[in-house]
Amino acid sequence: MPKQHNDGKNFIVEETILPIDEIKVKERLRERLNEENVERLMQSFVNVGLQIHPITVDEHHVLVAGEHRLEAMRRLTKNGVSGWETIRTLVVTGASEFDRRVIELEENQARADMSPVEIQKAWASYGEPLSQAKAKERQNLGMTNLGQREVVPES
Repeated sequence: MPKQHNDGKNFIVEETILPIDEIKVKERLRERLNEENVERLMQSFVNVGLQIHPITVDEHHVLVAGEHRLEAMRRLTKNGVSGWETIRTLVVTGASEFDRRVIELEENQARADMSPVEIQKAWASYGEPLSQAKAKERQNLGMTNLGQREVVPES
């Protein structure tokens, strides 16, 4: 069941999941997509296995915020990566054009890149141990497969 909430605004926000092909993209504040960001999001979706932040659309499924996330999912689907045909979405019902622009602007302004020091700290805390665990898992898998090889008798 979708969650609905109204934070004292003139509109209602409902969280749901929509097929990506139902989302329409019209005029945006950003004039073009940042290819590096789209690629980074595609890799993130594949690595993490989920979409952490939903996109935002109006009641007619017109994109309000989240074009890079939407494009990343569209490309994954187009490239044959299954599981990305739907997208977590906040549907804003009853918002004026002004409200929609404010939401888009606020979301874009609120996102801040991590500093190099923050990235290094995050990598040391999470990325490196995860990478090492995955390497060990691959190594163990290789050893398991090696142990399952058929023994050929000498003639």
